[in-house]
Amino acid sequence: VMVTLQFKDGQSEPFNLSDPEKPVFERGGVDVFVLSMPFSLGELQSIDISHDNSGGSPD
Repeated sequence: VMVTLQFKDGQSEPFNLSDPEKPVFERGGVDVFVLSMPFSLGELQSIDISHDNSGGSPD
């Protein structure tokens, strides 16, 4: 799963939401991700969420 942050003055590169230490996006789970950027692009306008259909199907 990837997210791209849309700002008033531009957009971020896509962030890949993953955790090498544990599985993420499991049924009933809660996952927290901290995203940071080296500079500000202004006020956050929207968040685009996408995926590439890789990984196993849920049971």
